[in-house]
Amino acid sequence: MCPKKSFLFCIFFLVSAISVAQNISMEETLAYINGKLSSKYEIDVKRGLLLLTSYKDNMKMMDETILITDLNPEVVYSEEEKAIIIKCNEGDKCVERKEHLVEKKNYFSRLKIVTPEDEKSVKGLQKAFLHLLRLVQEPKYKSTETFE
Repeated sequence: MCPKKSFLFCIFFLVSAISVAQNISMEETLAYINGKLSSKYEIDVKRGLLLLTSYKDNMKMMDETILITDLNPEVVYSEEEKAIIIKCNEGDKCVERKEHLVEKKNYFSRLKIVTPEDEKSVKGLQKAFLHLLRLVQEPKYKSTETFE
């Protein structure tokens, strides 16, 4: 508890501490995700669409486009696939995948993102993807919780 003489100081300190904790923006979330996925993927969000580009040996392999509101806000890690899996709502095929080498377009019911295998990165990416989904799906959502 604050002594009476320093009550104003305590109030000032508490207000300062609260204002220091800032909400994590979409830009910060994307920077975190792209930093963790390095040269395998590039993630972006534009007008409610999640844009995922896959690379192999610095060559663009696939583009995936997903309306974020069509994704289930559950981000799971598949130990078997060593990947984060985000499914479409109700099993719909909401993921449009364009393969560049064979110029082919298909639709899928989930998004699969192969991750680094260390547990800290996996947990951080799960939190970051969930945060990204919630930022779009829940207009009043805010969070200051870091991903790691």
